Amino acid sequence: MAYVDHTFSITDEEDEDAAFEGTFIAHNRFPLKQVSLALFLLTSGTLFLILGLVLLFRTHHKPQGFVFTLFASGLAFLGFYYTRIAYYAYRGYKNFTFTEMSNV
Repeated sequence: MAYVDHTFSITDEEDEDAAFEGTFIAHNRFPLKQVSLALFLLTSGTLFLILGLVLLFRTHHKPQGFVFTLFASGLAFLGFYYTRIAYYAYRGYKNFTFTEMSNV
């Protein structure tokens, strides 16, 4: 059997395989902006939640304390959610990657 050099072949077989090889680009950098945003949301949400509860139960500003507590619980929930994703992705848990976090 004769040797055939496929380097300069004109067929489309190699082109189809080459089209699927480099389509996914993995960035190996640590997403510092996303993680810092998640930690900021978590800490500020927790602090605002404590302040809202103090306003709600310790002072005479009950309507403002209720709105503040509602806003702070939303911040704390988002912060907890993104911090959990970042932690599990950092630890290497299955089905958790840094690409699931929102871009900043």
